[in-house]
Amino acid sequence: MTLLIPVVAELVAITGRRGISDASLAAVIGVHRNTPSRWRSGYRVPSFGHTLGWATFVGRRVAAMDENDEILAEGEAIPGQLKPLRLRAKLSLEDAAELTGKSLETIDYREKSTRPPKLSTIDEQLTAIGCRLVLPPL
Repeated sequence: MTLLIPVVAELVAITGRRGISDASLAAVIGVHRNTPSRWRSGYRVPSFGHTLGWATFVGRRVAAMDENDEILAEGEAIPGQLKPLRLRAKLSLEDAAELTGKSLETIDYREKSTRPPKLSTIDEQLTAIGCRLVLPPL
């Protein structure tokens, strides 16, 4: 088992408090009925898209928040805001690479990519620039 990404841990807690079954969650967001238990256990990490669907199902939205508790981006817009958020934090590509332990090329690719990034990628880059994913109510 791996440590849960904080936003996933919060979704797990909300889902549990509401008594939502894995089968119900899976049916709503379009995954195999066993997939939510793998997310809950940390065996797998949900995709960013599945995280957005899960959050909506439990009445939340996914947002990127800075250290001053200001929401800087929401939902599907978050991946496209990785570079502007890095620049807002006055960090160079080199700084971001050092903070994440990734190469310059990897950071540059992530910021330019049109492919949906993994949730773990978004969480890692936001953490490096002093932001975090949060789940405000809809």
